[in-house]
Amino acid sequence: MTARTAARSGTRTTALLGTLALVAGLAATVPGTASAAPVGQPVAEPGTGVAVAAASSEGTFPALPAGVAYNAVAAGIEHSLALRTDGEIAAFGPATDGQTTVPALAPALDWTAVAAGGWHSVALVSDGTVRAWGLDDEGQSTEPAPPPGVTFTAVAAGREHSLALRSDGRITPWGGNDDGQLDIPLLLVGQSYTAIAAGDRHSLALRSDGAVIPAGDGTWGQTTVPPLPAGTTYTDVAAGQRHSLALRSDGKVVAWGAPTHGQTTVPALTGGLRYVAIAAGANYSLALRSDGVVVGFGLNTQGQASLPKPSPSTRYTAIAAGNSHSLAVRVQKRVATAAVATSLTRTAYGKGFTVAATVTGSGGTPSGTVTFRSGSTLLGTRTLSGGKATLAVPGTALRPGSRPVTAAYGGSFTYAPATATRAVVVTKAVSATTLKATKRTVRRTSRAKVVVRVRAAVTPTGKVAVYDGKRRIKVVALKAGHRGRITVRLPRMSRVGKHRLTVRYLGSAVAAPSRSGKVVVRVRR
Repeated sequence: MTARTAARSGTRTTALLGTLALVAGLAATVPGTASAAPVGQPVAEPGTGVAVAAASSEGTFPALPAGVAYNAVAAGIEHSLALRTDGEIAAFGPATDGQTTVPALAPALDWTAVAAGGWHSVALVSDGTVRAWGLDDEGQSTEPAPPPGVTFTAVAAGREHSLALRSDGRITPWGGNDDGQLDIPLLLVGQSYTAIAAGDRHSLALRSDGAVIPAGDGTWGQTTVPPLPAGTTYTDVAAGQRHSLALRSDGKVVAWGAPTHGQTTVPALTGGLRYVAIAAGANYSLALRSDGVVVGFGLNTQGQASLPKPSPSTRYTAIAAGNSHSLAVRVQKRVATAAVATSLTRTAYGKGFTVAATVTGSGGTPSGTVTFRSGSTLLGTRTLSGGKATLAVPGTALRPGSRPVTAAYGGSFTYAPATATRAVVVTKAVSATTLKATKRTVRRTSRAKVVVRVRAAVTPTGKVAVYDGKRRIKVVALKAGHRGRITVRLPRMSRVGKHRLTVRYLGSAVAAPSRSGKVVVRVRR
């Protein structure tokens, strides 16, 4: 949720720092962590396996003890921090200024949030205090104490400054203030701050009314906050080297400031997806989509904007953008179970039926869509409501035979995909054939005509054969345009007397054969 950048003048190469972001709304209590967290703060999800993926990592993530996972990350210019579910912090990368030397805590305390600055680190402790370590040339690692009765609830670290959000909704800043990055405006009565971000030389604060309040260097427009469309608010903020990001209540990301590498050109979303978290790095940006995929845009010389796409059973939950490396927490999605039922297990072609899918999951009710198929045939897609989805299948959707009907749950941000299949036997459509002579008596020199009618639940096609007794005397094609009715002119019947005529519909791939009753035609001289 925070981004921090650039180098110390005259001693380091200009670069940006890390960002840390988490999907708001995933908050859950973890042993040793605070029971609640402000907007955007990283909180673990109990019961999920967590790993860390890096596009271009500075250092190597330490091995985790059994039963322990990562749940939040922060990226500095060259160092990285990862918060563990047991309340410990893993730090790696260059330690030239002590930025990876994590202080020891009293046995009863745990770390609950992390932020990585230029060459310093800041972390939140479970008792509501903050600890900072690393470079302190501007006082950025000089830990402030909260006022009596107040605790710190979130932290952010910039190049040479630090911020802490307080339980009374105010912000405590410390460190370098060359460009006014610590001069965050005071609040009016009834207002509070809910989220913070620290960039290279500027800061962002999210106010309780959904407005973004900037402070510090605005040379590149990074402190000129765009106006909001009617009916929307900002819900999260991230500050980069010379640009800023904000997440809107409609699931879109707004970017402003330096556009030099495309870091403010936010990719459009399709298919009902939303952005749920943001991170701003040095000339690039990351945004987490509602399907658990991270989208990167801007400078990508080290692959920092190209986090690998997670597998269908995993998703990213927290993202961090540094100078030229990115971090993301990847979790195993919860297991979902799908079941499918049909209103009929045996049906005739042309007769529709209903298929229903039920998707269940541990810890809640899965949401998302279910796609119904039979082999390669798409039957339809429906949105789950209360874990259920129903589709009316047209009678002509499945050809005769034993046909599999599969309900494929596509998964969601929380739940992995799941499928279920059952067989439906589709028989050919029943047909009924009738025969009618246009004349009951004809001369031997004439040719009789008969009207053949075939009825079925579908338009019958195929061939019909006319018989004189047991002898087949005429075969004609019944086409769709005939709509089941055709007039057949028979060959001359030379024998004088009664001729017992019948007709047989020979059937088709979808309609069963049938035969008519007898019709007597007299032939006279």
